[in-house]
Amino acid sequence: MTAARSCFSWGEEVYFRGGEFNTKALLNHLAESINTSLQNGYSGFRISGEISRASGDPVLQEQVLDYERRVDEYFADKKAIGFCHYRFDRFPQKTLHSLIDAHAGHIVDAYRVEAAQS
Repeated sequence: MTAARSCFSWGEEVYFRGGEFNTKALLNHLAESINTSLQNGYSGFRISGEISRASGDPVLQEQVLDYERRVDEYFADKKAIGFCHYRFDRFPQKTLHSLIDAHAGHIVDAYRVEAAQS
C-alpha cells in the first residue's frame, strides 16, 4: 500500500488470494496494511468488507465465521476498525446471527447495538 488516503480492492483479490479463502493469509494482509498505514503517518486504519459470495456455500460460511471471530479479537488492541457488511437477504438467519455475534459491536438497520456480555 502506498501513502494513499483510500485504497479499494475487489473481494476476489482480498478474500481469495491464491484461489482459496485463507484466514491466516487474510490476517497477515491486515497486519501489513495496518503497519503500512501507521508507518505512513496515519493515526489508524479503517477497512470495510463484504463477502456475500459465502451465502450459498456452507463450508465457506464456516470459514468466514472463523475469520470474523479472529479478526474481531485481532483488532481489539490495534489502531484499526473494520466494518463488515452482510446482506440479510442472502444468508440463512442462523448464519447471520452467528456472524453478528462474532463482533463486539453491531450496526443493524442503521442502529448501533452493543454485543451482549458473556
